[in-house]
Amino acid sequence: MSEDLDLVAGAPERVREHLPGSIAAKQRVLEECATHYAVEHGIRTIGLTGASGGELAKLVEIPIRIPSSNVQHIQEAHIAIGHIFCDLIEQTLCTGLA
Repeated sequence: MSEDLDLVAGAPERVREHLPGSIAAKQRVLEECATHYAVEHGIRTIGLTGASGGELAKLVEIPIRIPSSNVQHIQEAHIAIGHIFCDLIEQTLCTGLA
């Protein structure tokens, strides 16, 4: 298992070096690789997308689509959702520890 984690941890840098195209295109490939890895290993998946959902929405178990075509609004919503996830995880992990 640790070998799998080492491989995954090092993969993004190796993948980026060999991918043609823009940073956004490289990011999409990395997201797809990570999503396929998660599905193959029984890890539940959630994807944050824009209104159309794109390819990511088809790959993940729970797509969360932001109903906008404005990139800045989508990114701002993703940031807020990320903060909510962190808060929920912290509450779940830390309940009763004080």
